Amino acid sequence: MATSKNISTPLIITGYVLYCMLIIAVLLSTTIPFGMLLSNPHVVVPNVIVSMTALTVGALLPALIGYIAGSKQTKSTSKVSHHFNGMLFGLLAFWLAQLMSMYLTVPVAMYANHLLGIVAVNVLPSVGVIALIAALAVLHRGSKYAKKDVIEYVPFAITLIATVMLVTLLPTVTALVNETFSLALALPAVFIVFSYGLAYLSILKVRMAGLLRATWAAVAASVLVFAVYVVTLLESSVSVYINPRPTELTQTVEGILSLIFVLSIWLLYWIVQRRRLVANARKRRASHA
Repeated sequence: MATSKNISTPLIITGYVLYCMLIIAVLLSTTIPFGMLLSNPHVVVPNVIVSMTALTVGALLPALIGYIAGSKQTKSTSKVSHHFNGMLFGLLAFWLAQLMSMYLTVPVAMYANHLLGIVAVNVLPSVGVIALIAALAVLHRGSKYAKKDVIEYVPFAITLIATVMLVTLLPTVTALVNETFSLALALPAVFIVFSYGLAYLSILKVRMAGLLRATWAAVAASVLVFAVYVVTLLESSVSVYINPRPTELTQTVEGILSLIFVLSIWLLYWIVQRRRLVANARKRRASHA
């Protein structure tokens, strides 16, 4: 059975809002500045176009690939289910792109050519994401769980949880072992521990399978980290146009306000999402009584 509309809607709406914000942020930070360079007679036009395309692809393509794959592999006739699975795959694609960027080795020869290096760093992770997402989508569609939403599909759940932990916690643990720990490096881990722990505890008494509960907590944590990524990029992009030479104090204040804004969005999303999960659990319990 497909997940009910009531459960799916909070993630669908939040996901669309954040992705639209990401598009705006990329336009302001990449497309427009590089587009303005094209009017400069001293620049090499092909180099500018290639760089702009590579940076745009690296920022937007992974989540878009995930969304399309998740939506297309859904067998349900429900449009809500297509959107919901698309959003779930989009979040997984975001994490996979981060993982690829961290651990995918780019040949040194590519860095010798600055332009080729930009393309490799930004496009190769997307290629890896396409392969992994496509494989998982095909496996889900061909499994006996194909009529269920992918959040209930065990391989997807394990992949999402494992990728979240690898991207955020492994670098922090490695830094601690190598005595190179820094607060900036630990921030993703702090966000994950906070959001995952809070989300998991808030649905601890909701009647559902343990792995499904862990997956919902991973989804909640993913929404927070993706929102931090999007809002931070958007804030810095807008700030440059308003105040090209900000002071350190201005940057600090903007950073704090952005964080408050992100946490507000996330708390609103999760409060609504939790209520829907609780209501759905009660409805199922009543139907089986």
